[in-house]
Amino acid sequence: MIKPNKLWPIVGHGRHRDVYRLPSGNVIKFPRGTAGEVANIWEAIVWRFRYHRDNLPEFIRRCMDDEAQYARCRLVPRTNILVMEFVRFEHINGLPHWAQGMDGGQAGINSAGNIVAYDYADFCDDDLELAQVAIESARYCLKQRYL
Repeated sequence: MIKPNKLWPIVGHGRHRDVYRLPSGNVIKFPRGTAGEVANIWEAIVWRFRYHRDNLPEFIRRCMDDEAQYARCRLVPRTNILVMEFVRFEHINGLPHWAQGMDGGQAGINSAGNIVAYDYADFCDDDLELAQVAIESARYCLKQRYL
C-alpha cells in the first residue's frame, strides 16, 4: 500500500483527498474515503477519454465541457491513488469560462504555460452513488474495449 512520505510537501487538503508534491514535480492525490476514490477515478477517466467521449457514461459526459483543458493524470496501477501534473494556482485575469465552472475555478498554469483544470471530478456528495455507477460503467467499457 502506498502511503504519503513525510518528506513530500503538502499541497492541500480537500474535502475528500490529501495532495502532496512529489520529488518529480507532479502531485499525488490520496483519497480519504469512497468519495475521494471516486474523484480520483473520475479524473483519470476524464483525462484518458477527453477526446473520445461518445462511449462514456452520460453522467460523466454531461459534466465535461467541450472547451475545458485538463491537467494530465493517471492512476497508480492497482490503486485508486492519482498522480497529476503540478498546476500552479494563481489569480488569472480573464479566466476562461470553462475554468470558472470548475468547482470554484480550480484551474491554474501547468509547466507548458497552459491554463488547465486540476480538480475536475464533477459530482456532489448527493450524487456519489450515481458517480460510482458511472465510473464502474466506464471501467466495464474499458475491460470490454468499448472505449
